[in-house]
Amino acid sequence: MDKLQPLNAQNFDEVILDSETPVIVDFWADWCQPCKSMEPMLEEMSDLMGGKLRFAKVNVDLERDLAIRYEVKSLPTLLVFEKGRPVDTIAGVPPRYSLISRLEKHL
Repeated sequence: MDKLQPLNAQNFDEVILDSETPVIVDFWADWCQPCKSMEPMLEEMSDLMGGKLRFAKVNVDLERDLAIRYEVKSLPTLLVFEKGRPVDTIAGVPPRYSLISRLEKHL
């Protein structure tokens, strides 16, 4: 199974609203080189924090409306959702230690 659950217009609200744990959503695209370097870090974070945080991804080329809805202006962008609402935004590819620190705040 994919460590980063693919989200689309049909399942996005259900996954985000029904989650008991915070959801980290990676907005990405196939053509985005920084997105490709972010994915292994997120998979590692999923292994480290998987029971406490949920990880998902949205391909902005396929789900443009979701990117517009959440005002994603650059790629990659991570949005952290708690209780169905975005509470944190991480744009670009931060260093690994910085990403861990930011995500740990939501545990």
